[in-house]
Amino acid sequence: MSNIRIGHMTLGIYQTNCYFVYRENSDKVLVFDPADHGEKIEEALGQHGLHTAAILLTHGHFDHIGGCEELKAAADAYAGDHGENPVKIYAGEAEKKFLLDTKSNLSKDMGRPVTVTADVYLKDGEELDLDGIRIKVLA
Repeated sequence: MSNIRIGHMTLGIYQTNCYFVYRENSDKVLVFDPADHGEKIEEALGQHGLHTAAILLTHGHFDHIGGCEELKAAADAYAGDHGENPVKIYAGEAEKKFLLDTKSNLSKDMGRPVTVTADVYLKDGEELDLDGIRIKVLA
C-alpha cells in the first residue's frame, strides 16, 4: 500500500486552511474544509493529476463550507466524464443544524448565505474507508 500525502491551501478572506489527503500513486483526494473556493481547489488539484473523491467538513461555519457546492459540482463533472460515482459530502452529525441554518453558520451575516446538506452524517467513533484511506471520527 502506498504512503499517505497531505497538502493544503489557505483560502478566502479568513485564510481558512483547506487540506487534501491522498495516497501516492492515486489520483483520488479527500478534501477537508473547502473554504469558499471550490472550483479553484478542483482546478489546482487537476493541475497535479488529482481529483476530489470526497469532501469532509470538520465543522459547519461559513468559512469552511462556502466552497462545497462549487467543489462538488466540479468534482461530479469530472467523475461523470470518467464513469465514476458522484462525490459525497461528509460531516459530523452534530453539525447538521449549522450546515442548514445561515444564522448559526454565520454566512447570513457575511452577505452570502450558504447551506450544505451532507450526504453522510458521521457519529463519534465511526470509522470509514474512503478510497483506501481509513478515517476514524473524533467528535
